Amino acid sequence: MTEDLEKKALEEKELAVHGVTPEEYKKIVRKQIVEKLGISEEQLEAWKADYGKVVRVMLGDESFLIRPLSRLENKQMNTDLQVGQNASEMEWAAAYEEALIRRCVLAPKITVGDYTASRAGTFSSLKVAIQFYSNFLSPEFILASCDEI
Repeated sequence: MTEDLEKKALEEKELAVHGVTPEEYKKIVRKQIVEKLGISEEQLEAWKADYGKVVRVMLGDESFLIRPLSRLENKQMNTDLQVGQNASEMEWAAAYEEALIRRCVLAPKITVGDYTASRAGTFSSLKVAIQFYSNFLSPEFILASCDEI
């Protein structure tokens, strides 16, 4: 966590040297994201109002906007999964990943063709990001964030 804070402080110093405040830089990046993904500022604000948080995920040269999954949505999604009773754990995991991606990737819209044409790790990586922002965290991460008071 200290590395993250040091990195952020270094980035802010570098921006200040170029006369750009962190807030200005964030606006510039936001505008680029909105333009690249073909969404409006209003749509982005509506998503933030609906879901509380919208996160950009960069995977190589691809950008995605994701949102966290709520506990109720996760429960409903698990109930609704259309896999047979005899489905293997792998089949269930694949169905869960697909349902999670369909529900939580806001932009660009994912099509059926994207599932077969994308790079092999794209959807697994998006799943990890969505789960992280939905507080599905590793025990190590959780324990590292605990403080005795």
